[in-house]
Amino acid sequence: MKALEFESVVTDSELAWRRTGRQQFEAAYVPEDAVYEQLIQDASDR
Repeated sequence: MKALEFESVVTDSELAWRRTGRQQFEAAYVPEDAVYEQLIQDASDR
């Protein structure tokens, strides 16, 4: 059985779409949210 292969070429429009999505995600993130990341890290260290 052959493994499923995906096209590895990323087009300019795909890069633009990813960049836009990343910018929207980062715009919604505020510095105060960092406290939740710290709690997650602290819990995984135990």
